[in-house]
Amino acid sequence: HISGVGLTSRKKTSMMNASANEPECIPVSNSSDSDKLCDIILGFRRALALLSMLCCLFIICIVVLFKKYKFLSQRLILYLAVAAFFQAIGYFMGDNHIATAARKGRLVGVCIFQGYWTLFFDWMSFLCVCCITFNIFYVAIILKSTKKFEKVYIIIILTLPVVISCFPFIESAYGPAGLWCWIQSTTNGGELFITGVIMQFVLFYLPFLIISVVLIIALASVFCVINRRAKQSILGSYDPRQEEQKKLWEEEAKPLVLFPWLYILILIFPFVNRIRIAAGFVDNTAWNFFFWFTHSITLTLHGTVYALVFACDKQTLQRLRWIHIKAAVRRWQGMHMRRVSEYVLDEEPTTDYSEFEDEEKVMTSIVAS
Repeated sequence: HISGVGLTSRKKTSMMNASANEPECIPVSNSSDSDKLCDIILGFRRALALLSMLCCLFIICIVVLFKKYKFLSQRLILYLAVAAFFQAIGYFMGDNHIATAARKGRLVGVCIFQGYWTLFFDWMSFLCVCCITFNIFYVAIILKSTKKFEKVYIIIILTLPVVISCFPFIESAYGPAGLWCWIQSTTNGGELFITGVIMQFVLFYLPFLIISVVLIIALASVFCVINRRAKQSILGSYDPRQEEQKKLWEEEAKPLVLFPWLYILILIFPFVNRIRIAAGFVDNTAWNFFFWFTHSITLTLHGTVYALVFACDKQTLQRLRWIHIKAAVRRWQGMHMRRVSEYVLDEEPTTDYSEFEDEEKVMTSIVAS
């Protein structure tokens, strides 16, 4: 969401005459050098956006293939992966050529569509993270599942982004924003577009900052509570309720803990760059390139880091063996296999059917050193 040259209905008359005064996407004395720097940034951005899309598809396929969606925690990960997939599509679509054409009065509709798409799915992804954090907090503190809130999660995730993304239309604030299209903050002559700047902060950055602080406090509280309970369970006597609480935590909260932290970390550079541009520190070419590059790269890492965390989960990692994948595919095809267990000497055999409790548990489990 790099701030750039604006496009509003009130400024369309100056579009064609102001092209000579257009700021470079990265200000340098040689315009060809500026184009090269822009191409480098957009090349990395598109490559990582494509990787992010593939990683999101990986998460979706694994959740569906192994029917992990039976658990609320896995469904929340699925919602986040779907939002991140479409978010990555928006980053992949971002193109300096479209932004430049829109500044000259061409492809304005395409640019507006890209801006709307980006803001919509940024908010959808952010709200998924908020729901995940609420689920973690509720399970850890209240010690109950949030399944009864799932419909509320879905309604919030789908409706609130629509409302928020419509506000920039009121002031025709969607337009070229640096290397791609989002909410504009300057005019063609480089003058500050106050309404656009206010919308950038009010509609995204300030809510992100405030909510992120709340999420961090909530996650820190969860960490303290879990640690305290762990110490009590070691020193205290056996309590069946503690086992139930531990199982609830393991199934519905623990797999989600890292996702909010990752989301917050990913948006740190874009937020810092947004503050830098609003403050007017855009004269130094080297720093401009650094901030724009890190801004572009970090924004496209959502799906990739989510997939890494998802794949590193112990149960998921065990399922990624070919024998389990083959069995899951056959199960979806309606085919059945004989249950076979092979064990290595001096090693405790493990066979986990918890994910397939309502169907015929036909699985081949191999525990190999």
